[in-house]
Parts: sequence; C-alpha cells; structure tokens
Amino acid sequence: MKQNGFKIITVLAVLIMAIVFLYPTWEDYDLKKSFLTKSSEDSMKYVDENRKEIEKIEDNRLKLGLDLQGGMYVVLEVDLITLLEKLAKAQDSKIDSMLQVVVTSTNLNGQDPVIELVNVANSAGIRLSRYYGNIKDENSDILSYLETQRDDAVNRALQIIRTRIDQYGVSEPSITKQGAGRIIVELPGVTDEKRVRRLLRSTALLEFKLLAKPEDAINTLKSLDERLGVLDSSKVDTATQNLVAKAQADTKSADTSGLGPKATEEKAITTEQGNAKNPILSRLQIGNTGSGAIGIANEYDRETISKYLNDPDNAKFIPTNLAFHWSAKPIGDQNGVKIFALYALEREAAMTGGSIVDAKATIGQTFNMPEVTMKMDAEGAKEWAILTGANVDKQLAIVLDNMVFSAPRVKTKITGGNSSIDGLENIEEAKDLENVLKAGALPAPVNIVQERSVGPSLGADSISSGLNSALWALFVVALVMIVYYRLAGVLANLALIINLIVILGVLAAFKGTLTLPGIAGMVLTIGMAVDANVLIYERIREEMMTGKTLKATLDAGYDRAWTAIFDSNITTFFTGVVLYAFGVGPIQGFALTLMIGIVTSVFTAVVFTRLVFDYIISRPNAKISIG
Repeated sequence: MKQNGFKIITVLAVLIMAIVFLYPTWEDYDLKKSFLTKSSEDSMKYVDENRKEIEKIEDNRLKLGLDLQGGMYVVLEVDLITLLEKLAKAQDSKIDSMLQVVVTSTNLNGQDPVIELVNVANSAGIRLSRYYGNIKDENSDILSYLETQRDDAVNRALQIIRTRIDQYGVSEPSITKQGAGRIIVELPGVTDEKRVRRLLRSTALLEFKLLAKPEDAINTLKSLDERLGVLDSSKVDTATQNLVAKAQADTKSADTSGLGPKATEEKAITTEQGNAKNPILSRLQIGNTGSGAIGIANEYDRETISKYLNDPDNAKFIPTNLAFHWSAKPIGDQNGVKIFALYALEREAAMTGGSIVDAKATIGQTFNMPEVTMKMDAEGAKEWAILTGANVDKQLAIVLDNMVFSAPRVKTKITGGNSSIDGLENIEEAKDLENVLKAGALPAPVNIVQERSVGPSLGADSISSGLNSALWALFVVALVMIVYYRLAGVLANLALIINLIVILGVLAAFKGTLTLPGIAGMVLTIGMAVDANVLIYERIREEMMTGKTLKATLDAGYDRAWTAIFDSNITTFFTGVVLYAFGVGPIQGFALTLMIGIVTSVFTAVVFTRLVFDYIISRPNAKISIG
C-alpha cells in the first residue's frame, strides 16, 4: 500500500474538502429546523445576536434554484425601438415612417430592430447618416454603430437591474443576457411580485417641469373634443341601444335610482351622447384641485382619456410646448373608485435628474410622510439654483417615468443642489425609489415579456420529488450491483455514495446552484457512474479466466477498461459543455451537474475502487468476489 500513498491522500483530501464545503448547508438546515421550535421573538433575538454568523452560513451553503425554493422568473426585453428614436439626431416623417415599418416587421418575423432598420433604409434608398453617426458614413457603418449602441444599452440595463436587485436585498439572484435585447432575471425567495415588477420596469427618467398655463391646456382639450366630434351615428345608436337595454333590465328587478324606467333610459341616452360629443371633457372634471392639476378623473376614465391623448393622430394637434401627465398616485376615491389628477406641463423639461449623485429614503419632517431626498453634483446644484431662482412663486412638477409625484411651489432660490420627492405611500416604496435613483436611469424602457412565479410549497414538492427520484435510482442501481457483483457491487455502491457527496461539495465550493434539472443530471450520473464499474468488473472477469495472479488481473482489467471509460465519458462531457455554453436556465443547471458528475464518477470508479482492491489483495489469502 506504500505505493498508493498519493492516491490515499488524494481521495481523503477530496472527501474531506467536500464535507467541509457542505457543512454550512447542514448548519443552515439545522438552524432553520431550530427556528421551528422557537417563538418568533426568540428567533428574531437570535438573528439579531448572530447576524454575521448567519449571513456567513447563508453565503457558503449550497444554493437552491428558483424551482426548488420558489420565487420569480422574469424575461425582460429592452425597447430597442425607443432606443433608436432617442439616438436619432433629427426627427422627421421619414425616420418616423421607417421606425413604424420596423415595428411592424419585427413583430412579424422577430428580426433585430437595428438590422431591420438598415434593411428598410437600404430598400428605400435612404442614407441613415442623416439620423445616426457621422454624415459621411455609409449604411453599413451605421449598422456597426447602432449594433454597438444596442449592445452598450443592453449591457448597461443589465448592470443597472443587477444593482437595483442587489440593493433590494434578494439573495442569490441570477441575471443573465439572452440574445440581442433580452435579460433573464431569476429571484429565488421573492414573494412581493408587484414591488419587484415596479422595480424592474422603472426607467428612472426623472424630470423637473414647469406647469403650463391652465387656459392653454383647457383650450387644447376643447379643440381635440371638437375635432373628434360626435361618433358616427351607427356607433352612437348601437351604444345607446345597449345602455337602454341594460337600463330596462335593471329597472325590472329594482328601481334604486329613484327614477322611473323612462327617466333611466333618458339618462343613459344623455350620458352616452355627452361622451360621444365630448369624449375627453365629459370624462374629465375641470377645476383647481389645489395641487396645480387642471382636472381629475376616475381610473377608468383616465385610461380612456390617455388613449385619446396618446393617439398619434390626435397628438399632432397638441401644441409642441405642452404635455399632459397624470399623478403617480390617486388623490382620493369615490365609491371605491380611485381618482387621479391630470397636470398640464411644459413639454421640455427644465432640468433632468442626470446630475443626482445620492438619494435617501426618509420620513419628512413637515407632514411626517415618506419621501426621498436627493443631492446633485456641483454642475447640477448650479443649474438647480438658477432654475429655482428664476421661478420663485411658480410650481415645479417632479416627474418620474412620465408620472407626476408632486408639484411644489418654489418659495425661494435653492442652493446646495438638494431636492426631494414626496407623495409616496410607504417607506418601502421610498426605499425602492431610492434604489432606482441611485442605480441610475435605464438607457431605454424595458418590457416584461414573460413572467412566472413558483410558490414555496411547490418548491418544497419539487425538492421532495427530486430527492425521492434520486434515492429510488440509487436504491435500484445499488440492489442490481450487489446481486450481480456481490462484494465488488458493494464497493461500487460505496463509490457511488462518495461520488454524490463530492458532486454536492463541488457545487457548494464554486457557489453553484442546485436546480431540479440539476437533480436530473445527478440521477443520470448515478447510472453513468456504475457503468464505469461494470466495464472494469467485466474486464477483470475475463482476466480471471486466464489464470493470472490477483494483482496482474486487476492491472489488466483496469488498463483494458480505461480506454472505453475515457471515450464514453469524454464525449458526454463535451455534450455537457455545449449544453452549458448555448443553453439557458434549466439546461445550464442540468449540464453543470452532468459535467461535474462525469469527472467525479470517473475519479471514484477508477481511483477509489482500485485503491480498495489494492488493499484487499495486500492481505494474506486474499480473494475477490466479482459475482
């Protein structure tokens, strides 16, 4: 056994290291189990007293994937069309029409908008250098420029989202890039889906805008109503008939309005005709709300009004220096329906939030409500002082992602570059806004194109099912090996158990994540691991028939089996490499455990079992049972 000293040290070192790396996982399991027997107060006290130790355990334990502990899986897509609009040096009908064609074609064929824009321009014989890059650039040069801008925007969005998630406090998030403009976000353990959605989608476009003249805004809305006019007679008649039919049906059961059936029908007709003649102002209650807004509307009418204002055919009739924005939060409710305020603001922002260097969520001293205080850099502080000094006694709206959070009146010139955002519901929302402003603005809006949630109970079921499948696979394989190979089968099973421990230890050591597909990879590894032992044992059987000594038999058996073991495992390993390189999510989890399992199974089958056989034959009158 002296000649096997290095092998013994290697096997012991690998096994001890695997156990050491898995020990924090056992500590975490034991800790959570102990919490079940403690009261909530005792648990919180223990966490406060041992916070650093607990964080160290959580950081070093074997990580569980989204499918095993629950959470959110979100696929985000960077709005590349908006990015192309922002990058354009000039805005005219040609670029607008080209981008519209790009939107239509990309929705049909899924083509990259950047490539599609260049194709559209080439087909129309238009030089894109008028809108992008240098004036002398060819369209091929513009393509390279736009592809670089696209990649930079997606990479920046990925970094900003990662920063936001880290500040949000999600442990073990997975944030990866997919294709040209998609980002995959996996957030294990997250339960507040609405909050995460808001955090991911917020572009953090902060603007300070002056209020427009109310009379100009109201006259614009009146002009739009006049332009829209009365709906065509067929639509009015159909809508009126539907309302009359509903009113008649309601009055048959009960007349709760205090009006008779005829009066109810007349009221329905009047309402519908009023909405048809004045589709905007009939839904918007004009008047001073005390906050600088020009009017209010309920949440359902707000949606309808927004559709009219955002319609491209109507938008061109709104003055270029005027923009309409809704309040970010409802200002009240009426019979359970939320009421929102509509602000008329100057379209051009007086200042943006690009110069903000710090943000902090706090409780305001004036109204004792959550707010976010902001500090600007030197250049921003100078610009802020000029802006506030020139607009004393005027209202300045704070607009974040096109929603008005507040419109405070400037009382005096503000120096030092300090400002604040109030109108927030709770301190959690204030902290989220702080994180968003600190992380910076996304280069373009992101849309959630796919989302799914996994509940903790479903994750627990996945763990149970996965472990049961692995245990059953281990039991069946172990039973077959013992029945067929006797003592050698027991040795192969011992190698198999060590193999599984080493796989989990390697995952924990490299901070890998165990997923349900990963468990599937481990189950596959169980079969592949004993396959190597089967090849070795069959070769040893053949050598035994030649009458060689035990040592010569083992040497020949392992030497002859090695080529077949290596060839079969190396091809499977490279398959795992390809799956990991080109796959995403579950496929990568499967490939990772498969590759680790191949290496560890070859090690245990060739090194560990040979070491034990060498020990057996070194004893007097030694015998080997291979079935």
